[in-house]
Amino acid sequence: MSDATGTWRGTSAADRVADRRERLVAACLGLLATEPDRPPTIRGVCRAANVGPRHLYELFPDMDALLAATHDAGMGELREVVDAVVERVGREPGGEVTVTDRLRPVFQAVVAVVEREPGIAAILFRVPMRDERLRAHATVSMATFVGTVRSLVVGRAAPREVADLEIAYLSGALASVFIAWTFGGVDTDRERLVDYCVSASVAVLGVAEEPDRR
Repeated sequence: MSDATGTWRGTSAADRVADRRERLVAACLGLLATEPDRPPTIRGVCRAANVGPRHLYELFPDMDALLAATHDAGMGELREVVDAVVERVGREPGGEVTVTDRLRPVFQAVVAVVEREPGIAAILFRVPMRDERLRAHATVSMATFVGTVRSLVVGRAAPREVADLEIAYLSGALASVFIAWTFGGVDTDRERLVDYCVSASVAVLGVAEEPDRR
């Protein structure tokens, strides 16, 4: 090991810290994927990540901070997928594109992530419902995400108060729908779920379905 650089076996100290953080977040997601209703513990996460508690506390002061970081990681993956979809739809040549045409692939992408990554579904939707401290963090995060999608997909300006109400309503309603669909309570297939989310969003946003000519 080099004292000057902190390098050990060719890996810098910064890289090792980043690796431990990634492993801890992945372990938290993994535990929530298999037991979404059982709150992860420091001991359980450390064991799953093969990271000692001392190293965990160097990164996160407590379990609340780790849950918030895990939520942000899940939201980050969702944003990447949705951003790619929005960009692709925006590049499609010609034709008449309605708000529904833009929203459908967005919700298809969200549903695909929720199906593929049960840990992300849990940390984004289910855990905040029972964890008051994470709920406050998740409420802001989800509203920011929905607001971004609203501006990218709808592209219609609205008075700030109206836009905030639309975003708040959609954030809570969509989270409840995904909880019911993913964890029980709603028995429907993927396409019907997507259809419902699209139609409900169009109704809440109050957007007309006149096509954009591109």
